Amino acid sequence: MSTPPDRPLDRKDVGPVTVMRINAPMLRGDQDSDELFDRLVDLVENTDRRKIVLDVGAIQYFASAALGKLVSLNRKARQAEARMVLCNVTPTVARILEVTHLADVLVSYNDEDEAVRSFS
Repeated sequence: MSTPPDRPLDRKDVGPVTVMRINAPMLRGDQDSDELFDRLVDLVENTDRRKIVLDVGAIQYFASAALGKLVSLNRKARQAEARMVLCNVTPTVARILEVTHLADVLVSYNDEDEAVRSFS
């Protein structure tokens, strides 16, 4: 069994844009993933940050339970009048987004700089 990274989620503010980098290679329906998404939901619901970049470049495996949490996070962001985009989408995650037809809903950019500039 692999150990979770020391910091499964890093935050960096670039002006009005908040970049949240997921450092976990696997998002499952487990406690670690639940806590990670709880922190993201807290950012959306309990702060004034409305421009969010979610860097998913480290993710190699994305369980359906975690995908559901990502969709829920996106819905909560919209309800809070926030905008969330993805960046550094790996081929595995891109494939999952395509197969589930979420690539049309979850906007993604090649890298962090491009994603941050999308809010200009």
